[in-house]
Amino acid sequence: MISLLRSLVDDAQNMQRTLTEDTLQMSMAIEQRQYALQVHKMAKSAYDSAEAEFLFDLAYNNEEYIRAKNAEAREVVRDRALVVARQAGVLAQPWRILNECALGLENMQTAYDQAEVRFKSARICAELMAAQLMALSADARLLHA
Repeated sequence: MISLLRSLVDDAQNMQRTLTEDTLQMSMAIEQRQYALQVHKMAKSAYDSAEAEFLFDLAYNNEEYIRAKNAEAREVVRDRALVVARQAGVLAQPWRILNECALGLENMQTAYDQAEVRFKSARICAELMAAQLMALSADARLLHA
């Protein structure tokens, strides 16, 4: 009985350390995800502004766009111009930055999800350990009564 109690207490102390570490990891993951969200939001805003300026210039300065006969033709010209501008034109750098920020956000979200799963698992294990210790304590009291 004593060795079982000692084993449970040791396991509980290990679980407490694990829970403390996982809590720290979860806190860091929350901070990093929030930072990635802010950076992505800023990159999206910068790209949207650059694209709006590009589209304005396209609509008033591009002969092919101006000569297009209908909305579908203008849309084709616009889409092609956007692709070219994103690949090597004025939108290339904001587009690249936006995509890098989106990838960073996705990676931070994955890290957050993993930290959340580890934290929840450790918490459940700690609750189970507490229940085992309480049950053992109740049994011990019954034996001594």
